[in-house]
Amino acid sequence: MIEYIKLLRNIGTFNSDSAAVSLSLKRLTLIYADNGRGKTTLAAVLRSLGTGNSDPILDRHRLGSGDPPHVILRSCLKSHQCRPQGSKTTSERWRYPLSARHNSHLWCRSSPDLTLFKQPLRVACPDCFPPGKLLGPFIGDCRNKGGRPDEILSEDTILELHNIVEYGNRFHHDTNQAWQTEEINSTELLGYVKRTLAFVGPPRV
Repeated sequence: MIEYIKLLRNIGTFNSDSAAVSLSLKRLTLIYADNGRGKTTLAAVLRSLGTGNSDPILDRHRLGSGDPPHVILRSCLKSHQCRPQGSKTTSERWRYPLSARHNSHLWCRSSPDLTLFKQPLRVACPDCFPPGKLLGPFIGDCRNKGGRPDEILSEDTILELHNIVEYGNRFHHDTNQAWQTEEINSTELLGYVKRTLAFVGPPRV
């Protein structure tokens, strides 16, 4: 589990101020902020870490910076394969880039157990939901193929995905002009978080 974000440098809205991004994480952490504050950048960092692909980070390289992006995360590993004999937990750091001598921008390790909302769908439906495709068109394709031999998702799964996306759209500037005044109900928000976590759990296709 990632327990600490120590540094985000030269990536997205984050420059060289490590104090601005020092963030401790728990098993369930809700991150929210106004538009343009770096939420998408954080998602890109986690997506890159989960897949080992540097593109999400390189695509958000801070404009005007001559230095490469640099990310430091700390994790608490509890796997028997990852801890020394006699130790209950092991802490280690993931650094990006790994080393300048490799002449490439790499994580020193990936975290394949890290799951972002869209990733399971992209893995399960690589032809129908490739990188870059938005959830709206994907849901439309799923509905169009419902009940056919080439059905993508079940009807119940499509409905749940639609409802999850629609809740998030209530608070996004692209989909709701009144997003700044949209009321946040704590019970609804907790339900949204639980449903989202359940959705990215076991395969639903």
